[in-house]
Amino acid sequence: MKDLLLIALFAGLGATGAGLLGWAAVRLLRRRSMALSLFCVAVVTVLAVTSGTFAVAQAMFLSGHDLGVVITVLGMASVVSLLTAALLGRQVVAGSRALTAAARTVGSDTGFTAPEHPLGLELAQLSEELAATSARLAESRARAQALDASRRELS
Repeated sequence: MKDLLLIALFAGLGATGAGLLGWAAVRLLRRRSMALSLFCVAVVTVLAVTSGTFAVAQAMFLSGHDLGVVITVLGMASVVSLLTAALLGRQVVAGSRALTAAARTVGSDTGFTAPEHPLGLELAQLSEELAATSARLAESRARAQALDASRRELS
């Protein structure tokens, strides 16, 4: 039981340190790219797991070889996790840029042109709202033109 408490303490300290650093980084990055913020969250997660595991492993293992195995596994898992986070960030940025370009067509004569490549759920919902807004603007423009034409006929 005492060992488990000590393990929890080491893991908690490592995770808390990483969490505090991550909290500060996310606060600093709040006006930056969403991809960078997502990557920062992934880095914090990796650091929390790695630092806690490393602290516990260093205290537990008698053999340098065993510690090396744990470090190798942590390193490989960290690389895969961070690469996945970077790819997700790129996907979010690409979807956001496509939607930004499409948003420029709201209210145009051609109407809203939705992005061609798949978006995440939230960006797809925003795209649907922009399409609906563009349709309402087109209807309003058509009504205004009809009223103007009627007024000219009466004059």
